[in-house]
Amino acid sequence: MSNRVYLGRLPYGTREDDVKKFFYTYGRFKIREIILKDGYGFVEFDYSDDAEDAVYECNGKKMLGERILVEPARGTSKGGYSSGRRGRARDKYGPPLRTPWRMTVENLSSRVSWQDLKDYCRQIGDVTYGDAHKQKQGEGVIEFATKKDLKKALRKLDGKELKGKRIRLIDVSY
Repeated sequence: MSNRVYLGRLPYGTREDDVKKFFYTYGRFKIREIILKDGYGFVEFDYSDDAEDAVYECNGKKMLGERILVEPARGTSKGGYSSGRRGRARDKYGPPLRTPWRMTVENLSSRVSWQDLKDYCRQIGDVTYGDAHKQKQGEGVIEFATKKDLKKALRKLDGKELKGKRIRLIDVSY
């Protein structure tokens, strides 16, 4: 993963100090650069491990009273990738690949994040995109690389329990 993260849904008037304080609350991260725009921004960390931890720990958390997005950036500011300080293998985290093989996931627990949902569905096949509670609370979307993976997920996961609630899967492929 790159050592840059994307910040989305930033509250109006967010300043660099707000971003520093936000990340400090969730752990000690070494921040190299902060770039803020209207409603979004980018944070570059010294280490890719910090960026990965920030995405995992901070996505969906509140900053200045609003839940924000913390996701891997779609590229890097300087064109390179950091290998990290704990010896993790390098990998490129590009933009999510949107496919026509999509399913809606209903009856999601409020404790399920988009990462949880993607990880849960990865036991079946190659997940290319996922979100949770974005369009509607209690609902999510998962897209697969192949129609075969989608059909397998519908067959094997529909009615299964995820974080205490039985999920319902609906094929909404186009």
